Amino acid sequence: MILKKIQTAVVVALLSFFILPLNTYAAGEKIKVVSYNIQGGCSAPMDEGTYNIDKTIQVLKNAQADVILLQEVQSGSSKKGTCSAKFNKNQAQQIGEALGMEYKLNGTVAILSKYKIKSSSPGTFKSQKAGGSRKYLRAVLELPTKVFVYVYN
Repeated sequence: MILKKIQTAVVVALLSFFILPLNTYAAGEKIKVVSYNIQGGCSAPMDEGTYNIDKTIQVLKNAQADVILLQEVQSGSSKKGTCSAKFNKNQAQQIGEALGMEYKLNGTVAILSKYKIKSSSPGTFKSQKAGGSRKYLRAVLELPTKVFVYVYN
C-alpha cells in the first residue's frame, strides 16, 4: 500500500479596516486571499456611514480573490454597524452567493472560498477589551490538487 503525503498550508488573517490582499502559495499553487472588515456592510469605498452591501460585493468581486476573510459581518435583523442600518439578511450568505463562493460564519467573522470547504470549527479567545472574548473561525479548504489549506479568521 502506498501512502500519499498530504501537503498542507496555513493562512491567518489580520483584522483590517481596508481590503488587505495577500498572495500565498500552497504546494506551488498561488492562492489570492483578501481580508476585509466590511463594517456591517457600510464600508464600501466613498460610502462611509451608508449601508450599501452591493458596493461591498462589487469591491470584493473586483479583488478576484480565491479566499475572502470578512470581519464585522452581520446576520440578524437588529440595528448594528457604523451606519445603524436594519439588517434582514445573512451578509456572509448574500456575499457568498453573489460571488459564487462557499461560506462559513461564526458571530461576526466569515470565511468565503471558491474552493471546497471540507470542514470548519468556530472558536473563542480571551480579549482584554470590554466583553472579554472574541470569536474566530478555522476552515479547511481542499484545492483541486488535493492540497488542504487551513485558514483562520
